[in-house]
Amino acid sequence: MKKQIFHFLLFSFFGIFSYGQSKNAEIEKRLLGLQTAVPLHYNDIVANCIHKMLHENRKETQKLLEDFLPLRAFFQGELLKAGLPQEFCYLPLMLQKMQGENNQFFDMAGIWNIPFLVAVKYGLTVNNQIDERYDIQKSTQTAIAYLSAIKNEKSALWEMIIAYSNSLSALEAAKIRSNNTDIWALYEKGKLPNRNCIPYFIACVYLANFYEIEQFNVNLIHKATETVSIRLKKKVDIQYFTRILNIEEADFKTANPIFVGNVLVPNHDIRIPAEKQSLFVQMEDSIYSYSVDTVKKTVDVSDKKTVLPAISQSNTTPYYTVQSGDILGKIAQKFGTSVEQLKTWNNLSSDAIQVGQKLIVSAKGVSVSAETTKPSPPPATADKKVVYTVKKGDTLGAIALKYSVSVENIKNGIISKTIILG
Repeated sequence: MKKQIFHFLLFSFFGIFSYGQSKNAEIEKRLLGLQTAVPLHYNDIVANCIHKMLHENRKETQKLLEDFLPLRAFFQGELLKAGLPQEFCYLPLMLQKMQGENNQFFDMAGIWNIPFLVAVKYGLTVNNQIDERYDIQKSTQTAIAYLSAIKNEKSALWEMIIAYSNSLSALEAAKIRSNNTDIWALYEKGKLPNRNCIPYFIACVYLANFYEIEQFNVNLIHKATETVSIRLKKKVDIQYFTRILNIEEADFKTANPIFVGNVLVPNHDIRIPAEKQSLFVQMEDSIYSYSVDTVKKTVDVSDKKTVLPAISQSNTTPYYTVQSGDILGKIAQKFGTSVEQLKTWNNLSSDAIQVGQKLIVSAKGVSVSAETTKPSPPPATADKKVVYTVKKGDTLGAIALKYSVSVENIKNGIISKTIILG
């Protein structure tokens, strides 16, 4: 009996092993059969990444494919216009996959994971209320401009992919460490901060081309609501705006991802369902009568509660400690409030906050003495300078944003944009 069990287990092991070998051979054949300008490789590292996306993270992969595939043709067309390889269209898919498992992306945003400094350099608006890195068209144009700039420095396609995912300086440092330009030498010895961009890029190319064979039921037909573009004349709270027009707030934010806080600001396109356009025209004056500035003053003295619009308060702890990469807009969005409300609760005169600062993020904390929060650091000026010690994860752009100054004002004679801890 024991002998029969042993033989059964041995047979099962070899069966599973043989199936795995056969499956790998099929994947390799499909992958290397693609006609691509970017050279594709298949090894154990790539096989492991594909396996994770196929099995361990299948639901996540399904969602990534559903978000990416409807945009693939648009990305390819824009890359073609710029004279760049169409395979670069898989960069957003790879970057979104990596974003969830890598904290190196803390200062990047949007489907193209555009760094803050790159966004500012190419004219995107990024502040506590607006982040145009979430605008598909504008972020794609910026990403392509950035890739074109990288191409002027590095013509090798894999070096462009690595530089976009890590930075040019990180690529050069990796080449020095590994004493090699082979991508797998860079992966193994280069200490790239986002080295998995190499195998995950290949894995994403495979899955985007063979998702049907791998039995992903990707819904590419979305019943998109017809929308129209409007512009506001004053700041308006999102909750109040959506309530007046009877629009689901979650749907509205999905259609308008550039608004990272809870306030709609003038001079930016806002998408609303076409069927709501006439209602907006009728209610526009009423909407402005409860603008953000008005709401801040409209308080019932008897019970200290805001009359309109009713801003929902977080049910969680009333305090939050600022982390590296935080801005007021993201904190406000996280706790279901507005930037203006955060500034009022914490007596902030500007949008600048610092790591470790304790903020009141709920009305529950307002009654506590103001001494419980640290004051916002004053903007550095020519008359008053602030000394700051560089911490892990800092960038010049993030420090400049924190202290409401420009990068040039804080470079202190630094020639490059590289800074070091301490």
